[in-house]
Amino acid sequence: TWQMDQDGPVPKTGADGYIARMAQACARQITRLIGLGGQRPCDTGFARSGEGLTPLKPSDIAVLVRDGNEAAAIRSALTAQGVKSVYLSDRESVFDSPEALSMLYILQACSDPTNDARVRTALSTQVLNLSFEALDRLKQDELAWEAELERFKQFQNIWRRQGVLPMVRALLLAFDVSARMLATPSGERQLTNVLHLSEMVQTAAADLDGEQGVIRWLAGQIEDHQGGDDQILRLESDQALVRVVTIHKSKGLEYPLVFLPFICNFRKVTAGNSPMVKLHSDDGGVKMVVSPGQDALEAADEERLAEDLRILYVALTRACHACWLGMGVMGRVTKKEGEKTDLHQSGIGYLLKGGQMIPTADLPDILSDLKGACDRHCRDPSAGCVYGSCRPGLRKTDAVTGQSLQRYNCQKLAGHQLFRDSRRCGHARCRDGFSPAV
Repeated sequence: TWQMDQDGPVPKTGADGYIARMAQACARQITRLIGLGGQRPCDTGFARSGEGLTPLKPSDIAVLVRDGNEAAAIRSALTAQGVKSVYLSDRESVFDSPEALSMLYILQACSDPTNDARVRTALSTQVLNLSFEALDRLKQDELAWEAELERFKQFQNIWRRQGVLPMVRALLLAFDVSARMLATPSGERQLTNVLHLSEMVQTAAADLDGEQGVIRWLAGQIEDHQGGDDQILRLESDQALVRVVTIHKSKGLEYPLVFLPFICNFRKVTAGNSPMVKLHSDDGGVKMVVSPGQDALEAADEERLAEDLRILYVALTRACHACWLGMGVMGRVTKKEGEKTDLHQSGIGYLLKGGQMIPTADLPDILSDLKGACDRHCRDPSAGCVYGSCRPGLRKTDAVTGQSLQRYNCQKLAGHQLFRDSRRCGHARCRDGFSPAV
């Protein structure tokens, strides 16, 4: 575990909130590990008895999140550190992407290349990305502008003779879009969207009437699309990328190293965010309650906590070798009530204190008690430096043996039964001697 450096409870969101600070701390640590793994000789990696160190790769790292908001936070922090990532649970439609609107403007310009305004709009999109200075130079240079219009006429001819997909590919080549996009942190995502959109437009064009029919179809999809599987954002290559995965999708999977930076986050059921709740009865029945009262809200929140505990178990058992948990106390301080925290309402907080409120000052001692004499559990009070299942005195190039990992037993957590035996603990899956040297 690693503990946020805080004197009092922090809000969940905002620049100084739990989500933002944990995302930054996690991104810095991942960047450090990847950097060490890329050194020669290798400084961080995996060792098998009698063999050399296998360098750590970005794809060895998985960050598990609850939803798209958490995924966006960690991916943004990783991008700021220059680390590429892939979201393996993305259900957003490609028609919601900025590239969809850019594609619409480009098609409009290619269908009407004599329209100066449409061509200028296409040139200024995120896909073609001509700067204001370049556009101004074209405006001042009549010959250069005529040459640009002529180029768009050529694109129109390709569209009419070969189809929209060959036209888009010719346009990407002419403007060197691929090389320019791939040189930016989010360029692979953008290029994947552009190619995906061009393929979908090409498929739709077979049943549409001419260029204007294609343009109307794309405009309609952007305005009001139906969420078919073919519209879901395609994954850019994940071979050399840090993987960001929802905990739900991670069920049944394993990853060499796992980060859980937002493990203390939760969403309490309240009247403000739940105008209708679903409740389960003792006989297995389900009922929906509209405009729930206080009793129904409390019952629904108890079910939310039970689900959070199940999700916590899934998250903690995904790592083959090491798992990092980001611990912090959220809440507020008022003159009337003093410090009021809500860590205990999360799954991990409930296990730590059995549902009792956890003051900010008490968290270090609680985590120390959790560690006890276990030499596979490390607690670091610094939010900028993270340790997982490795001994504090371990050098980066030391390797933990598979046998020692088998002795690690997560059987009890603050008196609450979590794992029945070490065979179900995520840290105890390294049974072939393949172990981390982090």
